Amino acid sequence: MTNDIESAPPTQTDLLQEKLERVTSLDVDQDLVRASNLGDRSFKASRALFEEVIEYCDELASFDWPALADPLVKRVADQVENVVTAFEQVRAYTIELSEGDRDTRAQQVRAAYESLQSEAVPLLGYLSWHSVDVTTMRQELNRVLEEATSEANTAREQIEALKGEAERVVATIQEAAAEAGVATQADTFRRAALRYEQSAKNWLYITVGVGVLTGFAAVLAVTLWVRNGDVSDAAVLQVLLAKAVLLAVGLFFTTSAARVYRSSSHLAAVNRHREDALRTFRAFVEGAGDDTDVKNKILLEAAHAAFGQTPTGLLGGNESGGVLEILDGVGGDLIRRR
Repeated sequence: MTNDIESAPPTQTDLLQEKLERVTSLDVDQDLVRASNLGDRSFKASRALFEEVIEYCDELASFDWPALADPLVKRVADQVENVVTAFEQVRAYTIELSEGDRDTRAQQVRAAYESLQSEAVPLLGYLSWHSVDVTTMRQELNRVLEEATSEANTAREQIEALKGEAERVVATIQEAAAEAGVATQADTFRRAALRYEQSAKNWLYITVGVGVLTGFAAVLAVTLWVRNGDVSDAAVLQVLLAKAVLLAVGLFFTTSAARVYRSSSHLAAVNRHREDALRTFRAFVEGAGDDTDVKNKILLEAAHAAFGQTPTGLLGGNESGGVLEILDGVGGDLIRRR
């Protein structure tokens, strides 16, 4: 029985593998190109072709040829034999032969290679599919899919973490910008209030000065009254008119100065109010917690308080009031300042 197994003829697959081994065992430079032996007559120009043929035969040796019928394997083996024969012709070339003979032998290798491809390529598709373990491939694909899903989940978690961090950074920046903006606007209103306070102080002095001069002029007009002569006398009438015009001009300037003073005091009070509103509304917003509606109402009221019309009681309802009313307001302010 053992002798029968040992004496069994080789299969077509064995013959194919043997022939492929004869090709792949060749050394391109030493066995085929032989630049050191042939010099200018070497097969240097065909070196890339020789390498390609040997690599192709090495790939053919890795396929599962027993999966095919023997006649198909034999047809491929015959073409590999032609490649072996062509390479043997290249190895048999000597320097005594012509360059044309060298090129012919290189062309024989190319022709044998192309014939091998024509015979083997239609079979490689089946061999590739047959050699695939579907179960193993499915398991590998599932493993790759699980790894990809895990990496995607990890990436999503990282993105969410970065998103949350970015939102916190943006919120911090917005809060800092809002506080800086509030501080800037409050400082603007503070400076405006200081200007109007200084202006009100100056106009208060002017109003008092003009009022004193007007009162002094009125006293002089009374004490220097011309008692001689008839009232209808033209000279006396002229004196009366002159005194009346003088007093009217004094009262006009006094009234105007008082109005400017009251307007400046009003604007100073309004800007102080706006400064206080901007500096305190942040505390009310933070005290509202997470209640958006309350925050919106606080912001609306703060904006209304800062930029709306704020009554101060300085202007009154009638800007063109009488002289006594104006002087009473000025006198009251003087008393409060003292």
